[in-house]
Amino acid sequence: MINVIEMEQLELKKKLEGLTEEEEHALQNIYGAIDDMLDALASSEAGDMHQH
Repeated sequence: MINVIEMEQLELKKKLEGLTEEEEHALQNIYGAIDDMLDALASSEAGDMHQH
């Protein structure tokens, strides 16, 4: 399965190559947090399906 967020990060890197390292790390942290939230949502939805 293709990770959409990784693709988005690559697109952003192409557009924002002028960023400082600190800014890049901040963006990566944001995407990491979003990825974690999506994983948590997906696993909680899967858990809900088993309960019904």
